[in-house]
Amino acid sequence: MAEPMKALPLQAPRPQIMTGITDLLERKLLIQPGEGGNVLYFLLFFMLVSTGMAIGRGTADALFLKRLGIEYLPFMYVIQGLLLAAVSTVYAAFADRIPAERFFRALFAVLIMLVLASWYAMSASNSPLVYPAYYLVYEVASEILLVHAALYMNENMTTTQTKRLAPLVYAGAQFGAIIGGLLLVVAAPIFGVRNLLLLWCTLLIAGAIVINVRHKIHGTSTHFRTPKKSRNLMKDCVEQVHQGIKFTYRSSLLRASSLALFFMVLSFYILCYSVNRIYTQTFLTEESLTQFFGSLTAATSAIALFMQLFVTNRAIKRFGVRTINLLFPATTLVCLSALTFSFTLPAALLGSFNKDALMPAFRNPVRSMFFNALPAYMQGRARAMSIALVLPLALMVCGLILILMQNMDTPVYFLVPGVLAAGLYLFYSRQMNKTYVGTLLATLKERLFLPSKHMYSDLQGCGDKTLEEIMRGINNADEEVSVAFAKILVGSFPEKAAGIILERAGNMETATADRVLNLLAPLDLSAHTDKLRQFASNGDSHLQTTVMRLLLDKNHKTTITEVITQLDSGNPRMQSTAIHAALRYPDTHNYRHKAIAAWQSLLQSNAASRCAAMDNIQDIALLASQEQQSLLPDYLNAFISLLADSSDHARLHALQGLQHWHEDISPQLANAIIHTLAIENPLLRQAAVGCLHLINEDQRNRLILNAIGDGHIRVREAGIDMLQTVSKHYNKCALEWISGNQASLRAQKTLMTSLMDAHLPRSIYEEIAHSKSGGILLLQDALAILEQDNGTHVNSARSLLQYMLKEQLDQTMELVLLALESLYNKETIRIIHAGFSCGDSRHIANACEVLGNLVKDSRIGNLSDALQVSAGEDPGHRSRLFVSVDEVLQWCADHGNSWLSQCGKQAMQPAGEIHA
Repeated sequence: MAEPMKALPLQAPRPQIMTGITDLLERKLLIQPGEGGNVLYFLLFFMLVSTGMAIGRGTADALFLKRLGIEYLPFMYVIQGLLLAAVSTVYAAFADRIPAERFFRALFAVLIMLVLASWYAMSASNSPLVYPAYYLVYEVASEILLVHAALYMNENMTTTQTKRLAPLVYAGAQFGAIIGGLLLVVAAPIFGVRNLLLLWCTLLIAGAIVINVRHKIHGTSTHFRTPKKSRNLMKDCVEQVHQGIKFTYRSSLLRASSLALFFMVLSFYILCYSVNRIYTQTFLTEESLTQFFGSLTAATSAIALFMQLFVTNRAIKRFGVRTINLLFPATTLVCLSALTFSFTLPAALLGSFNKDALMPAFRNPVRSMFFNALPAYMQGRARAMSIALVLPLALMVCGLILILMQNMDTPVYFLVPGVLAAGLYLFYSRQMNKTYVGTLLATLKERLFLPSKHMYSDLQGCGDKTLEEIMRGINNADEEVSVAFAKILVGSFPEKAAGIILERAGNMETATADRVLNLLAPLDLSAHTDKLRQFASNGDSHLQTTVMRLLLDKNHKTTITEVITQLDSGNPRMQSTAIHAALRYPDTHNYRHKAIAAWQSLLQSNAASRCAAMDNIQDIALLASQEQQSLLPDYLNAFISLLADSSDHARLHALQGLQHWHEDISPQLANAIIHTLAIENPLLRQAAVGCLHLINEDQRNRLILNAIGDGHIRVREAGIDMLQTVSKHYNKCALEWISGNQASLRAQKTLMTSLMDAHLPRSIYEEIAHSKSGGILLLQDALAILEQDNGTHVNSARSLLQYMLKEQLDQTMELVLLALESLYNKETIRIIHAGFSCGDSRHIANACEVLGNLVKDSRIGNLSDALQVSAGEDPGHRSRLFVSVDEVLQWCADHGNSWLSQCGKQAMQPAGEIHA
């Protein structure tokens, strides 16, 4: 007994060790707290699907090539092109209209039936037609699965999660391909190639079980929203492709991209045909060919996996997306050229390495980056066109070329068209590179130069030309641009806004239409009730409740009668709307007690119900004191529960509810709000800033100051709004923070921008410009001395300090020029700013000349010198403000900016003694 008792203390720490290892692994893989289960699920699911597809690929190729013959493969390309065009059109018609997991279940069911039918036909019949049928089943299924897998991830992850986790998930898919390849090697000689179809069916069934269990526990995909209803789905899908063709005609990048895709498919499938012809000649039986395909799949997938994890991102970062975009076209050209001179097994292996390792590692991610350069409203249409038109057309052309040339004596006759296609693929990839930056800039310009809310009041009373300009913005194909101009229309032409916005909303996605309809709340909607009710009948439940609340707030009698019957609804948001109606309208007073009971039920139920109850917070004011006291504890518990939820959607609802909360909160809830201010999602940070009126004054000013200096503009604007709400003397407070350097430079710029319309005395802006321009000179001299001493710097903190000083310099210059906008003509100052920022020595000289003639005040006369030095010019008549490096480091260490001070103190440490 003694020995086991002594062993116990050694065994106890193991869970802690495992937890530490798990935490370390998650940090290395960029998995954030709460995401582990989600990542494991996607890894398992993609691994199962990819393992099955590897088995399907090996068996389909081996059975077709050995039972029917390589000479029939070109005919398969033609049929595959026609079939892919039809199936892609059907897919595009339905994929966005149902949750991705539901489509996966249907796809798995169909695929299981087709694979089982293929196996049965092979077992019961000697007909050779079953092998091309099975080959087509695999080829079409692989294309649809690849596209739908990306959609499935997008419906269950945010954009930031996808950037972090997609490479890991796709690496899991590559690992599944390795497993599938090894299974082919081991199982083909034991069970026979034909019976491996049953193994694929087993994996499909396992995938269907996994996805069913997942969504039975977690419900529908998180980010799926039901689109607007359509009476003719196929017509809509064809219209998508038609619009894609029109956009391609207009966009130089899309034109080059489509031609590059066309010639890529030609060269790719000629390469596939060539290597398969060599493999068929080399391996005499279908078992040996299947084993070879398994080994080849495992090897190329392992190489692709290694490159995806360790090479791709580094190569793109080192050489740039445009250089890497030329890699796969160049290697494809090399491989086809090698086959032209040596139609042998080594050249075929080189071709397989190119198409099965380099393509997924480099070509696929780079193509996605090029698509991201397009406006969001063009991306879906461009992808639809490539799948339903360009890819099938190229396949058919490839098949016809091979049919005409494969019977000739030498492979050169069909390889020469492949080499030409690869050459054109490389040429149009270069054309893509030339148009990439221009398209990216045009997209940024379209999305970044949106109208600001300051325009709302400025445009009131303007004429028809202004309205026409706004209408062009509202009818922009990019829905985000349309929403921005709809906000202007409501503020500047309220009498015309309702009809125009309702007309545009009819052509928007459901989620965007919901946002636009919320803009109509302050308008007269009496003439538009029928149109609104039509929206409600065609939209999802979220859109229906939005419309009902709009009509309720306009005292629409029919809507009140309809809504009040929904107190027992199973839809939490509909129930919330019914509670709102029961408390707001005198005719519904008989439902008051039932409404309060339903309200309490929502607050004590699941996260979705608690989110719905957040919409009723402002209705608390309609309750008697005793009724309020019965609900307040439930609300506080709901806030805590939702803020602790792993879903951003739930936390956002809680924060939006807290923005309207005016009762006392617990320290736990206050800490939860403060914690949210530091998380990654800017929408949550913005919402949390709106709750700072609930935090005690001692902490609040510091938190508001941090928000005003946040990296995201919406968070900064929310911080300004909150400061204006809680501060009795906003202008005085803002000026103190600017002049006293109590805020970061980004925060000071935000505060300065907010004061631009405050009509403060001119002397205030002159003083700010004078003090900050002096700071520019100090920062410039400090940087110059540190750069001269670079050869002998003693620790790595010096580099960080230099980077920090450059950032401070740029932000200070922005602040000075912003102060000058209140002293001189705004447009003139902005032109001067652009001149300094462009980097062209002629423009810099002209900008300095303008500034020197414009700024006559001696107190800010050194500004021209400072800006010339900042732009790389030497004014030639200024003495140094610092003597030595030690003096610079001490100045940084004593600086009022806490981060600059910390960097200065670190840089003063001897080598090897840097402290956190």
